[in-house]
Amino acid sequence: VAAAATVEPQGGPARAAAEWAASHGADLIAMTTHAPHGIGRLISGSVAEAVVQHAHCPVLLWHPED
Repeated sequence: VAAAATVEPQGGPARAAAEWAASHGADLIAMTTHAPHGIGRLISGSVAEAVVQHAHCPVLLWHPED
């Protein structure tokens, strides 16, 4: 791992993460997801899903064991 960072959300956390990765030439964005299911996901959306949509590079998502 060449770089790791905590991103301060400006314009939303998904957009901030995608923009930070692009501005720093990231080859990959890796992040965890809570993977909500059903109506909760439809109502609240998913930050991880939004990062995938906005990212210029591949996004690796994983769901940690409970």
